[in-house]
Amino acid sequence: MADGHTYFQSCFDGSYGSMENPYFTPPAVIPASSTTTTQPPTPSPTPATQSCHSSYHEFWCSYTILIRVPYIGKSDCDATYHALEDWTGANAELTNWHCVEDGGFIKLWFNANVNAADLNSALQKRYPSVNEFNCPNCTG
Repeated sequence: MADGHTYFQSCFDGSYGSMENPYFTPPAVIPASSTTTTQPPTPSPTPATQSCHSSYHEFWCSYTILIRVPYIGKSDCDATYHALEDWTGANAELTNWHCVEDGGFIKLWFNANVNAADLNSALQKRYPSVNEFNCPNCTG
């Protein structure tokens, strides 16, 4: 797209199925020509990226995560919350949960007492188009 971002038609929504992305604009249709021309192959979309920071607070960690996939609203945030809760289990409840739009992308911040590898795995499963999640272990 002209703004340098790739928007997908639908987003994987965990056990909730897929949801349509309101930011998706289908590519323009190019009319057939009477002359034979070879179209170059369409490049595959660049993997989305993320940034993750954590702060140690004795009994829990605070996480701030920017996920560079389009923010599509409350239902996506709810599905992310439930995916993290389901993955980490009852011993790692999320508190102070926030999911907001930041420059068109998803920004999360929350508190949790969770292993970073489990957190990264849950986020990777939720957002498979992201190249890799790298939230650090949070220790004092």
